[in-house]
Amino acid sequence: MYGVVRRETRTLPLDEGHTVTVRRRLNYGEQSEMFARMYAPGADGRLHVDVLKSDTALIHAYVLGWTLTDLDGAPLPCPADLDPDGFEAVLRELDPEDVGAIKRAIDAHATAEAEARAAEKKSRAGSNGSSNPSGSAA
Repeated sequence: MYGVVRRETRTLPLDEGHTVTVRRRLNYGEQSEMFARMYAPGADGRLHVDVLKSDTALIHAYVLGWTLTDLDGAPLPCPADLDPDGFEAVLRELDPEDVGAIKRAIDAHATAEAEARAAEKKSRAGSNGSSNPSGSAA
């Protein structure tokens, strides 16, 4: 299970026939960049989640593309082609409900991936050929 994160994507459905293409999993660098964007130093000198940045940081970390359009039907810039500030500027123009739908889709995707990874680890740990780990008679 150790090693490089495979570069895989998933296309998640949104309302009205739109989709968002996301990373299947974040690698360490992507996760670190996401955390760096969502935390800010507090008055106490410790890092705290910046609630104004946490959703944007999560969405930026995962989203590679989408089928969203502007009011005239022109495609919105591809998230993968934008730096964090440019991406945030595009997100700021979207309807709050649409951004919420994107975040919920990503959250559900990330949860499903984490659960699948945990089940795979558990499956491998239990596949050592022994159905009675204590060694005692059944």
